[in-house]
Amino acid sequence: MNTSVALNSNKLPNTIKHKPTNSPLINKLKKISQSHKIWQNPLLLACSAGSLQLNEFKQFFTQYYYYSRNFTKLIAAGMCQCDNDAIRSKLSANLWEEGGGIDIEHRHSEILKRFLINGLGIDEKTITTEFHTEFFFKQYLALCLNSGAVECAAVLSFATEGIVPRLYKIFKQGLLAAGLKNSDLTFFTIHIACDDDHALTLEEMALSYMDEPMWFERCKEAINKALDLRNSFFENIFQSLQRNKLNQLIDTISHLPDPSTSTDITDKLHYQINKIKGLLYTNKDMAKRINFAVDRIPFNTDVLDPRLVRISPGFTNELYRHAHESVLLILSGNGKVKVNEQILSIKAGDLIHIPRWSLHQTFNSGSSCLIYFAVTDYGLTRRCPLNS
Repeated sequence: MNTSVALNSNKLPNTIKHKPTNSPLINKLKKISQSHKIWQNPLLLACSAGSLQLNEFKQFFTQYYYYSRNFTKLIAAGMCQCDNDAIRSKLSANLWEEGGGIDIEHRHSEILKRFLINGLGIDEKTITTEFHTEFFFKQYLALCLNSGAVECAAVLSFATEGIVPRLYKIFKQGLLAAGLKNSDLTFFTIHIACDDDHALTLEEMALSYMDEPMWFERCKEAINKALDLRNSFFENIFQSLQRNKLNQLIDTISHLPDPSTSTDITDKLHYQINKIKGLLYTNKDMAKRINFAVDRIPFNTDVLDPRLVRISPGFTNELYRHAHESVLLILSGNGKVKVNEQILSIKAGDLIHIPRWSLHQTFNSGSSCLIYFAVTDYGLTRRCPLNS
């Protein structure tokens, strides 16, 4: 992560020259890294979708900070493993840059800490490290120290430095969606934009061992192990975020509200169906005979999520499933509801239960708009990892 050029005017002139590493095998290793399942991790998907709130980013980056302030140990592990003095010298330059050069206040972990304090408003004294975070880093460091020079170089190049631009673009996208400004995200912007000399040095280190038996297979295995560890780390953080959401709900349920902080909610208790104008989403696909609209009824609820669904005559909504269970009250029209393998005829006044994770779809087989009122517990299930 070569950001010292932009951050530290005291940096020594960069005289490092890298050997070309654009070989088919290197490109295959990069592809393995870029196609790993980590890119489908729920934490990264939530970042990309803009569904994480600032308080959740606070929890995440207090844990990521532990990784950042220990990162130089990984470069040091690479130096310990490397047999080539010239490459070790390049790694020492990388280590110098990570440490801020002659000004340790410009070290990368310090820049991230300033982002936590100034960008996210975190009190430095409240930063604590969870067990799963320490476990992740210890396992990651052990992989670099104990697996051999080939594996260490592969881990640091293709599973660590090589993924930074893509990873930080995802972080930045989520942070912007959560309300931060570009000016708050200098740490991420620099890492995304800069040429990554560190990765090139480590690629050169990896290539220097190409004559060793099973070189490619060993690199591939090490890359997958490292990314599996990081994937588990992100999964643990994401699950912790969800547990916090559940704990907040449980706390609300467990205690009577404080009368001194209660607000008047009488204007949120009564709505008329024909005046609901809270369009949530709509979908029209003539080829698939899909044409419907969903309005959210804006009650101030913690768990229940009431909606009004309208399906045009001769059309349907999508076939889908979700973690929340639903009860449908048919208000007008007639048609059919498919629930897994069952086909149920429906008309005004009917009630239908949709169990969790059941594949379901509603068809309007009548000549007028099919309208039904749906109540789900999405306010609960959206706090859970599988339905975020």
